[in-house]
Amino acid sequence: MKETVEKTVRCGTGDLGFARYECLGCEGEPSPRFVYFTCKSRLCHRCGKKYTDDWSDKQQEMIFDVTHCHMVFTIPEDLRKIFYYDRKKLNELSKQVAEVFQFHNYRKGNKRGFRSGIITVIHTFGRDLKFNPHPRISD
Repeated sequence: MKETVEKTVRCGTGDLGFARYECLGCEGEPSPRFVYFTCKSRLCHRCGKKYTDDWSDKQQEMIFDVTHCHMVFTIPEDLRKIFYYDRKKLNELSKQVAEVFQFHNYRKGNKRGFRSGIITVIHTFGRDLKFNPHPRISD
């Protein structure tokens, strides 16, 4: 974890290396351009955002253009330690939350034969950066 944080701090600087490009066809003295390497960590504000944006774009390409809603399922503070010490339970939580919303939507729209598609994403921290897992559901 310490190594990841250190790489994140150095992300986009010469510390992680760089590529140098020059236009040899330009008039006059070619001016080199440097592209600094990134850490590629999901914890990094730059790299993590890119990872999230790429994932989101990929999901959007696969989803029908229909009306949807966005919900957040929060976990009471007393239960958060359970998920903190066993992160595998977050995956099960995500599945269970999706099932609850599918059941609810099935009951609500049963007369018309609708079936919901559910995407869940687990956020493991809040704005204050304290551990606060909360699945975000798009339905």
